[in-house]
Amino acid sequence: MNSWRQLNLLQVAFFSYLATGLCLFMLPWHRDYVGELCLYLSPTCLILAILGQWLFIDIKLMIVVAMASLAYLHQAPVVAIHPPQQQPIEVEATVYSIVRHVDYVQVTLGDLSSVNGGYSAMAYPTRLRAISNDIYCELVIGERIRAQGILKRKGRWLSLKKLSYSSMSSRRWLPFQELRQLVQQKLSALYSDGELGIAKALILADKSSLDDLLQSGYRNFGLLHLLAVSGMHFWLWNAFLRRLLSYRLHWLRIPLLVLAALLAGFGPAVSRALGFIVVRDLAAMSQRGFSALNLIAVVGIGELLLFENSPFGLGYLLSYTATIAIIVCSDKKNDSSLKATMRCSWAAFFATMPLIHHLQATIEFYSIILSPVFALFTTARLFIVLASMLAPMQPISQWLLASISYIELKIITVCDMLPGTPFLATTKSEWAITVVAIIALLLATPYRLATRRLRVAGATTALLCFSYQPTGPTGLSMVNAGHGLGVIINGEKSAVGFDLGSKTLHSKHLVNSVYFKELQRNRWPVPKRFVFSHRDDDHINGMPELKRRLDVTELSHDQTMALTLPPWQIKVFRTRGGLKHTANDTGYALDLRYEQHRIIVLGDQDGSALFELAQRIEAGPVDVMLSPHHGLSTDGLAMLVEHLRPSELWASCAIENFPLPAQPIADHYGIPLLHTVEEPLRYLFSID
Repeated sequence: MNSWRQLNLLQVAFFSYLATGLCLFMLPWHRDYVGELCLYLSPTCLILAILGQWLFIDIKLMIVVAMASLAYLHQAPVVAIHPPQQQPIEVEATVYSIVRHVDYVQVTLGDLSSVNGGYSAMAYPTRLRAISNDIYCELVIGERIRAQGILKRKGRWLSLKKLSYSSMSSRRWLPFQELRQLVQQKLSALYSDGELGIAKALILADKSSLDDLLQSGYRNFGLLHLLAVSGMHFWLWNAFLRRLLSYRLHWLRIPLLVLAALLAGFGPAVSRALGFIVVRDLAAMSQRGFSALNLIAVVGIGELLLFENSPFGLGYLLSYTATIAIIVCSDKKNDSSLKATMRCSWAAFFATMPLIHHLQATIEFYSIILSPVFALFTTARLFIVLASMLAPMQPISQWLLASISYIELKIITVCDMLPGTPFLATTKSEWAITVVAIIALLLATPYRLATRRLRVAGATTALLCFSYQPTGPTGLSMVNAGHGLGVIINGEKSAVGFDLGSKTLHSKHLVNSVYFKELQRNRWPVPKRFVFSHRDDDHINGMPELKRRLDVTELSHDQTMALTLPPWQIKVFRTRGGLKHTANDTGYALDLRYEQHRIIVLGDQDGSALFELAQRIEAGPVDVMLSPHHGLSTDGLAMLVEHLRPSELWASCAIENFPLPAQPIADHYGIPLLHTVEEPLRYLFSID
């Protein structure tokens, strides 16, 4: 009997869990549903695997059975969706991990104890994710702090927003914290500007100082993972230490890797890579057969059991999906080094393509070719930085890193002029993209389609699926932009945008993760024409990011007044400034009509501007009216509601805006006031 049979069982459980997670992540549910369901998925998959082993059912068949169970899981649970809750809180906690991003710092807090009692009123998790907008905060792992912020609850998940803190002691958890500070000081002395940002990202996992131009180029071509400390970097460290350490000192390799992980903040990606290396070494010491897929299964199940990661977190899914695809598609016996590298890049790209498309509605095809090239640059950077810290070669290392950055920017500039960088696929079907990815992976495996005829048929099918472009419904959507506004009006062949900005969301997140996601969900094209109600930041600050990605046009006054978008009939009103003569009062308003449907789109007008608009716009009833100024203004609102008699009021607002001042007026007239705190608001209909 195979003594490692239990590992096959774990392999089935893990693959079933991962495959189920990928599908659940892409289902159009509220994320609270997924959160509740995920609590039972891992043990369920393990039980299925045990039953399969007892019944002598083949592993592949068990995976099919687990996937088939999604037909039942697709039925959304009957659970009420509760609005997000938030309250001020003060807790004493220990810093467990720190992940620095460009515009915020994510901190994991543990060993929590409440100071003011508010913490126990909501839940009792052992760890809490906190977000600080201070990118220069000097938190260190192991430090005991008193943290203040806004505890936000969404479903069963808790997070601490607007983190502020005070240290409770000067003691640090381990000496490596002092070493981390020494490394940071050493890097600051060696490098400046962009080179310093890259060195800190590769050694300390601190991306806060990265050059904006280089980072945006990496993001556009799907290469941003190369600047994050992850599995690839630890494989490089491991290979370097194997060759550097003699036989007598080989035992230092794992401790040095642990030290590198601690310097990098010991985030999920780092602990995952280190765990894989440790498990692989243990398997080698056992002198038993141990396949790479078994290693992945052991590390994956171990991570689920040992760490309190959010179920089906994006990093977890992307990392394991890409790694498994690389293992399955590899063909070491027959491939040259170049072919093996390109095969790995191909496998990783197509394995993660459906998930990336689901999240961002983009496809970065050029990353298949550019990933190996830029990985070489990253490897060179890593060893240049390491050498410069050990030897006095500061001028040479500075010049080498600057030269690499110069070459990269040249490549990015040239490629950026090519079409489809990135390719926005908001009108593509998710299932068609998934079929394309599966066929592409089949073509890359060593056991690929046997005959040339089958390979041609597979490639043809993939091209047909990719060219398939379903027609999205005509309608209007107001995205969940927080305290801001972003309205999309879709017609027969094109779309128009009305405002794109937010006071509470970063512009990159607003465009890439909210705006594009809503377009992809409705299968709408990206608007190429935009009308702005007025020029406040919370209505326009998303445009620079969108213009960086696409060629879009802000309509002039004359173009706005002559706006057409079949089958909509559009009347544009420019409200005249009232007594206050503010920018809000002089904004645009749209009267949209299609057959019997009528929607009124407003900006931040109030007071005399609304009174003046009511004298010019035709009386109701209307289907939907946007509540002006995010539902925060009531001056003139009651009069306009009586004039237009809307069936629904919509408010684009953040949870911080509640309770909305417009709510009593809506209640008085018996009109539901809907908001975008959790989900976008949509008004869709088909064209016969």
